Amino acid sequence: FGAAFAEYLETLTACRSLAYLADVARLEWLRQQTVLAPESQPIPSDALTNRLNAARGLLQMVLHPSVRLFASRYAVLTIWRYAIQPTAERLTLGEEGERMALWREDGEVAMTVLDPASFTCIEALMQGLSLDAAQAAAMAVDPDFVLAECVESLLQRRLMTGVRPFVAPCEEPSACR
Repeated sequence: FGAAFAEYLETLTACRSLAYLADVARLEWLRQQTVLAPESQPIPSDALTNRLNAARGLLQMVLHPSVRLFASRYAVLTIWRYAIQPTAERLTLGEEGERMALWREDGEVAMTVLDPASFTCIEALMQGLSLDAAQAAAMAVDPDFVLAECVESLLQRRLMTGVRPFVAPCEEPSACR
């Protein structure tokens, strides 16, 4: 039911004045997926350092299965947080959307807004691209992007579960046999 709820809201005439509502429903669905994702052990930072130092060629980083990304046209995380803990101040939203990451931390769903380049880097890693390709994609968004800071943030949050040699996917499955 939750997977299709956002699309259902978009069909309701009464909801058209609340254009952000479908994206709030999408955020809630991602929160549910985050909670239900399988568990995986994070890679210790010293093990990651050893693997990076011993690596030959391209590498692929493996992220925790609970990690989800969401790019909204609206400030839905700001809206969600306000709905959970309203303040006396009136909520004012900018015109920009939010790119966010969700993950499970200590049994709870954690969420944060990401800058566009970090979002792009993490998205590339989740797609199984090499670390070099993820960095290139992020630097295309922001030439000042620093890969080490993004990776360190993932390590601190215990969201990296492995690193392995990158193997390019086969474009023609019959050629991979």
